[in-house]
Amino acid sequence: MTARIYVTTAAAILIAAAPLASAQSKESADSLERWVTAVRTHVPGQADRAAGAVASLSYAARSELHPAMRMFLEHLRGRRFAAKGDGAKKVIELARGVEDDHGIEAFLKRAAVLHTDAAVFADRFPVPPDDAPPRPPERVRSGGRRPDPPPPLLWNERAVLTRDGQVLGETSIAWHLVFARSLIDPRPFGLLAEDDDFIGEWYHAVAAYFFAIANNADAAGHLRRAAELLPNDARLLFDRASYAETLGLPIYQAVLDEPDSRNGVQAELPPEEKTNAEAERLYRRALDVDPALVEAHVRLARLLDHRGRHEEAAHEIATALDAKPAGVVAFYAHIVAGRIAMARGRYDEALLHYREAAKVFAGAQSAILGASHAALMAADVPATLAPLEHFGASATVDADPWWDYQLGAGRDVNAILAHLWRITPR
Repeated sequence: MTARIYVTTAAAILIAAAPLASAQSKESADSLERWVTAVRTHVPGQADRAAGAVASLSYAARSELHPAMRMFLEHLRGRRFAAKGDGAKKVIELARGVEDDHGIEAFLKRAAVLHTDAAVFADRFPVPPDDAPPRPPERVRSGGRRPDPPPPLLWNERAVLTRDGQVLGETSIAWHLVFARSLIDPRPFGLLAEDDDFIGEWYHAVAAYFFAIANNADAAGHLRRAAELLPNDARLLFDRASYAETLGLPIYQAVLDEPDSRNGVQAELPPEEKTNAEAERLYRRALDVDPALVEAHVRLARLLDHRGRHEEAAHEIATALDAKPAGVVAFYAHIVAGRIAMARGRYDEALLHYREAAKVFAGAQSAILGASHAALMAADVPATLAPLEHFGASATVDADPWWDYQLGAGRDVNAILAHLWRITPR
């Protein structure tokens, strides 16, 4: 019985492969050759000619490339084709060249980073024409079926664009990173091992990039796939928690109240209570996996305080401060500790924390205003006025990390991407 199933399956594969091989045109194979060359010549982290070549691909160019790309990737996944025509022969030769050169895994990692860099450095290259056809509406009529998603190379999904809580319209979702994600996805083809740490590093780096540019629409799908592939990766648990926490902030919750006045465009966001509960759950899971994630303690403390659980928040922030964090994390810890102390009526304690935050980043508005407020609540008029006397001269927006709190790992995107580039096979 097993042999019969195998023979039937093999026959089906050959039957399915025949049209794929015969469908290869010279133009599609030539496009694939240029893409393979770009992967091989690209220097990770550089806005070079190879990155520019893929960044400039229009939808029409991707459509031309798609048949050969599909056959090429199927060959790398172990399917074998009878070469029918010059186009198919070239595709097979290119796939064999990858296998014989540095290997499939190294090539796919390089390809994923090439498309990542094409997205990261997109503003340095000419913008390709927006020639993608409109996607059918997602609303499914009674008895109808939701349309299948397009292939990653032909991704043309759109998302709602907002600014300062206002719906502006729609924007396209970056196809480069959807395609890159498909190249290193270990399921269902197994080209990369699921425990290959490059996958986690890539997901974390791209999440940081999305956070840094406030691209929450693309981050949503990216983090959903990360949760499926790497549910116990502390970095990605933290990223998922940061994303959920960000959606609960007032600037995003305001979008829920935005009138649906721009051609029927409306953002779909979870309500604050739901997304904050999800953030709390994920921060706790991240800390279960890696108790040394000090910033997770800080952010969990902020959420607990915001949700009125001040005693639990005090415990979390004390744990964070006991770890003696430095830099931005120390600043956040003292700001959050000050807020928690204020909520508990401990104004002198709050004043000390705000002053400690000001030592870490002199001139930070949040620390100066926090110290003044704490002193006011403690009925200390001189201490209330003292920070404000120097406010205009010393306080600067650029020197206040609190403005970047919602970025999460996006604050460190340059260092995170640099690490990804270093571990990319050469």
